[in-house]
Amino acid sequence: MEEQDLHATEEAIKIAREILERALMRPNFSNGGDVESCLAKAKLNYEARQSKTPIFKRPFDIILQPEYFDSNFERDSQDGNNFRKMLQGSIDESIIAKLERYQKQSRFAKKRGLNSRELLPTNFVFKGPPGTGKIGQTAPKTRTQLEKALGKVLVVDEAHRLAEGQFGTEAVHELIQFLSPALSGLFSKEITFENIKPDDCIRLLERELAKNQIYASFLQDSSSDGYHIVHKGFEALRVLPSWSNARDVKTLAKRMVLTQLDMMLEMDGQDVPTLSVADAASCMTQMIRMQLDRNISQGIRANKNMPRAHKQQGDSATCAPAPP
Repeated sequence: MEEQDLHATEEAIKIAREILERALMRPNFSNGGDVESCLAKAKLNYEARQSKTPIFKRPFDIILQPEYFDSNFERDSQDGNNFRKMLQGSIDESIIAKLERYQKQSRFAKKRGLNSRELLPTNFVFKGPPGTGKIGQTAPKTRTQLEKALGKVLVVDEAHRLAEGQFGTEAVHELIQFLSPALSGLFSKEITFENIKPDDCIRLLERELAKNQIYASFLQDSSSDGYHIVHKGFEALRVLPSWSNARDVKTLAKRMVLTQLDMMLEMDGQDVPTLSVADAASCMTQMIRMQLDRNISQGIRANKNMPRAHKQQGDSATCAPAPP
């Protein structure tokens, strides 16, 4: 903008940033290309508006407004009834209510200056019976990515999830067919990453909560009852096959932050930045149950080291659902 002698209002810059944040989540994000595209759209909209203005009334300086970047930039402040009307009768009421809850949480997080995209889910898994719109394109998509990676380095993130469900099986079969049978001989070294220790999980949890203006003093005191409760929770989680270490710690932090946001919403926006031991314990219990259910659904048998889904201190507290 500086090179083109362009200016924009503070609100317009905010809207442009949100547009680029959404674009960043797409697999084909093109960095500078998306930035140029965003600015080009704003300039075209500005010029279209100016073309309808008499020449003698046109300003000398180009100041871009929010609507030039996004004509529907006020969507977050609009009533959610429109989306309810759009979905009502097509999907179950409980799903609509869940989406409305995410919408309210997002608006409230933004009011507090938090990045709602880091707290709330933006990717969903839609599960249901046949005929609900699921598309079986796993195999061709997998092959496309493999072909793109020829001559390069292909990183398969969260490879353990390929063992989950029909789509994972399809992807694995495509990988086996694509790769050489002698592939295993190409790797002579193995580096094993151990599970993160409970104390390190607690430190990471505290940092993630603080990033979102939620504080839990008991996490800083290793002699406190609250610290021991959380420590035992992580001890139980880290022995589960489905435990994803830092990723799941961040998911747990999001769950706790959303719990506090829900509490503040119920108190008409009153600031309650301190997480209670009861709410922390409740969130950990729910995560343990979720992990156990995931293991059961995958047919993983329980062993003596795996925790049982029992009631912990604070289990009666209300905890926000984890992002999918």
